[in-house]
Amino acid sequence: MVSFEQHIVFPPATQDRVDNLIRLMRSLVLIGILLVVLTIFLAVLGLGIGCLVWRKENSGKGRVTCQCGGQEIRKAK
Repeated sequence: MVSFEQHIVFPPATQDRVDNLIRLMRSLVLIGILLVVLTIFLAVLGLGIGCLVWRKENSGKGRVTCQCGGQEIRKAK
């Protein structure tokens, strides 16, 4: 089996543009990954804070509400 390799050689100005484009694309990908990680972190942090606030608000309210025959029956826990 015979294979031929072809190498493309750009002029120096074009090669610089290609290098700059590759650098720019790498930067954009890294910034995108960091934004995704930051978004996930902030979502988890927000859920944690929300859960703590919700528990604190509901800590003294131990009531169960049931409906029996159209009437509400409240029981303290």
